[in-house]
Amino acid sequence: MAAGSRTLPIFLAGLLLLLLGALWTTVDTAGYLPRFVLVAGVVLLALFLIRNAGEIRFLLLQARERAEPGPTATLLLLALVLALGGLLAGRLLAPVDLTAERLNSLSGGSRRTLAALDGPLRIEAYYADPSPEWTYAGRLLSLYARGSRHVRTSLHDPDREPARAREAGVGRTGTIVVTRGEARLQVYELSEEAITQGILAVLEGRPRFVGLVQGHGEPTLAAGGDQGLTGWMQALQAVNVSAREVRLLDADEVPEDLDALLVVRPRSPLFESELGILRRYLERGGRIGFWLEPADSTGLEGFLGFYYLGVLPGMIRDTGRATAGLGLGVWSPALVGDPRHPVTAGLTNFVAASGAGGLEIESPHPMDLIAEPFLRSAGPVEVFAEAQAAGRAPLRRGVETVGAALEWSAAPEASGEEDAGGLPPVKRVARLLVLADASPVTNRFLGMAANRDLAIGAVHWLTSQEHFLGSQRERARPAALRIGARGLRTLLYVVEFGLPALLIAAGVWVWMRRRVEAAR
Repeated sequence: MAAGSRTLPIFLAGLLLLLLGALWTTVDTAGYLPRFVLVAGVVLLALFLIRNAGEIRFLLLQARERAEPGPTATLLLLALVLALGGLLAGRLLAPVDLTAERLNSLSGGSRRTLAALDGPLRIEAYYADPSPEWTYAGRLLSLYARGSRHVRTSLHDPDREPARAREAGVGRTGTIVVTRGEARLQVYELSEEAITQGILAVLEGRPRFVGLVQGHGEPTLAAGGDQGLTGWMQALQAVNVSAREVRLLDADEVPEDLDALLVVRPRSPLFESELGILRRYLERGGRIGFWLEPADSTGLEGFLGFYYLGVLPGMIRDTGRATAGLGLGVWSPALVGDPRHPVTAGLTNFVAASGAGGLEIESPHPMDLIAEPFLRSAGPVEVFAEAQAAGRAPLRRGVETVGAALEWSAAPEASGEEDAGGLPPVKRVARLLVLADASPVTNRFLGMAANRDLAIGAVHWLTSQEHFLGSQRERARPAALRIGARGLRTLLYVVEFGLPALLIAAGVWVWMRRRVEAAR
């Protein structure tokens, strides 16, 4: 057997391992095994070239002596130019995102945020290598690095670089540090929304503070379980919003350092003195968000009625297709946001509720303020007094408004803000947000559908951080291939009968052609 034939298996094995390793590394770049396979293929090909160097040199000399001058050199140069061009294009040119949902590029809100940068900004991610998070973080950070010349990104393993992690103040794996000058913020969620909001937070510098009203059976900051708010509070902390508990009975007024108040699912009525504190707070340009349950007695009827807003009795029962798609039952309706309102403009999915009620708001509003419903049922629904009363006649039917937002300019003398240059006092804008359901912000429902985006967006709007809104990325919608009975029959005929018949016909044609050629 010739030497070339003995080394042919080495060449084939090396080529197979090289191709397998190359394909494997494009699918899974986090493991070492694909790299070992790739290196093994390269080693076998190098061994083949070394053992057959004489034969390869002889073939090249024969090709140069016998081949016509010109084409070989031209083709080799063309191949070299194409290879170098592809290498340079892969390093210098930005990839083209051809996906319908623009999954491989930043959202419009993130691009606007990067365009506003006027100085250096650094994003450091700390994840274990290898891991799926390491791979995804590298891809996501590369989008930010390409989005602005001011952005510098880096990826580190805190176990391999403990000194660097300590210097950055990183205490655990899964932390992203956004730094601009002296401002530094840690983000604990690996997503475009969280990173962009972290960038906005360090650009603005000052954190926001909200108060969680206590004293009437509301969930506390530390309360866990399905009905707790710990998930929401952690999500707010990640976007530079800090919350603390506030008892209105212990204070004459709302603390001045708070940017907004949150009243979530009070189980007993608020006292008249507390309602007076809230009313004076709004008169000064304060911001309050209410997350209420229709069945609870809150004592807020007169307070909200002053602004021509009311929580209607009853629970929504929805048998529509959108609610069925959520899979939570008819008493957990799917809600849709108004794309024109800042709170819900960036939502790309339904809001999942449970035991939601309806709101009543006069339109046009009698007062000189802006009143906008921003959340409603996905379609016509029925409202019953309670879940057990589903067999009786409903209280009402139709599309229900579940969330509303009011906004107006506070009186200058009430706001107490005067311009230092002697100009007229600056008017503060008061904001009031009401939802007839508290379930979207609870731990059980926060991670469903667009609930998290709504919970954070509502606080951003209350604290005048509209620039944070709209950075949500549209989620990829699963592509469903629907094949009916006729399509299945067609596939059966093509696969079971058509392809075998085609192969048999091709074989018969080749056999007959060879018979004819042999007869000649």
